[in-house]
Amino acid sequence: MTIKQAQDINTVFANQKSEIHKLDQDLQGMRSVADSLATDLFRTRIQLENTQKSLFLNQKNAEYTTRFQSQLMFGFWAAFVTYLSIFN
Repeated sequence: MTIKQAQDINTVFANQKSEIHKLDQDLQGMRSVADSLATDLFRTRIQLENTQKSLFLNQKNAEYTTRFQSQLMFGFWAAFVTYLSIFN
């Protein structure tokens, strides 16, 4: 093997090593982006679940409030009717 052939082989190996290093950096960047997207997706999912829970609880609170108000009004009406029947 000549010195020129050895230098050519070393140049090829150096270029391949440089390409491998560049591809490894690209892969790390892609993993970072994928991790970031997965984290954002997870946070969005948690926020949606919390929103759904909040809406459900608000609906239940509204149902309980409406039921309490109707019972309260019935109680006032019953007291008024009782008052009228006693004092007439």
